[in-house]
Amino acid sequence: MSDPAHDFLAPAPPIGEMLESAGHISSADLTKALSFQEQFGGRLGAILIRIGAVAEQDVLIALSEQLGFVIIDRTELPKDPAVYADCLSGTSITPMWWVDAGALLWRNEDDGTPNCISRDPPRL
Repeated sequence: MSDPAHDFLAPAPPIGEMLESAGHISSADLTKALSFQEQFGGRLGAILIRIGAVAEQDVLIALSEQLGFVIIDRTELPKDPAVYADCLSGTSITPMWWVDAGALLWRNEDDGTPNCISRDPPRL
């Protein structure tokens, strides 16, 4: 996992390069996926998963490292919808933006640290 003081401005290696360096995909897999991406578009990680070159968990871990985000388990999410509603109402962003973005925002009960979970973090 990345250093918590990850510099978000520092360029991260491309996801394909990260997966290949970690031994999760071959150079042939990467070439095939890049060719598909060039022709049809799409996210490289999703393409690699779809063609059976890599496990989704391996892509999630690589994205976590690339973006400097921590992966949390769904059991760590607040169960009470009011926790999300209270936090969202404290922002200047409309609730529909959060819905459209497929994202949730909440604060830790113990220290108030804000957390955000998203279906597609790079889109935020």
